[in-house]
Amino acid sequence: MNKEDDLKLLQGLTLKTLTVVMMQGVNFKPHPYVIGTGHVGYAADHYNGMLSEDAIRDAERHGIHCAQRGCRLPYDQHTYDRAVFVRPTTDIFTYAEEHNGQIPEDTHDDLLALKTFVETNKIRVDGFAFLDPSSEEKAVTNE
Repeated sequence: MNKEDDLKLLQGLTLKTLTVVMMQGVNFKPHPYVIGTGHVGYAADHYNGMLSEDAIRDAERHGIHCAQRGCRLPYDQHTYDRAVFVRPTTDIFTYAEEHNGQIPEDTHDDLLALKTFVETNKIRVDGFAFLDPSSEEKAVTNE
């Protein structure tokens, strides 16, 4: 499955104290792979305009590489971690400060359920991040 399918699956999970907001690439190494005009042209000419991972890899075999200045690393050597961002329904940050670093038991149970769901469904997740429950911010994904 791709990232969008994984996210839909996660967002379909019913949890009492957490809402899955987004999935995003973080910790890019050495940097995000940069798509250039050569990739776009290659995909247009050979993949009906679909700029897929297969199109990128095939373009590399034909001399079209990462468009980041000076980068010659192949697509597969541009790595990142995938994080799932969750928003708790209550302020677990203040709770943890007041309770020796502990989070509420029902939130702990939901985190374990989320972890089990990810493992059972073989969803690639490298970590979880908590969003401030009082904010409605939505991050833009760049994965």
